[in-house]
Amino acid sequence: MDTEKEIVREIPKGLLKWYDFRKNSRALYVGTEEEELAEMFREMHVETDCVSLQQTMDRDWQECHKGVYDYIICILRLEEQRQPVRCLQAWRPLLGSKGRLLLGMNNRLGLRYFCGDRDPYT
Repeated sequence: MDTEKEIVREIPKGLLKWYDFRKNSRALYVGTEEEELAEMFREMHVETDCVSLQQTMDRDWQECHKGVYDYIICILRLEEQRQPVRCLQAWRPLLGSKGRLLLGMNNRLGLRYFCGDRDPYT
């Protein structure tokens, strides 16, 4: 792979690379296996289930995964939902007692906008 392509592929990982994920932890990543962040979790040896947001809202799926996750990570998907509170309420029971919810959202003060990216909301 070209050096430039490798650099660009690594940029999204910087969003969470700094976070100190616990050893032998389990994460729910709201996204696909092919995404850069999913790759980062594999590199960090975090057992990760990559699932669509719609699948996390399925009651049968929720029942099978209650209290299973140490982390739920959702980047740039929750803000697109018509009822984000409903998603958060559905995810809460999926976390273990010391679980953490990590959300990434677009905001007008984000570093990417200072680098020239356009804010999709203004």
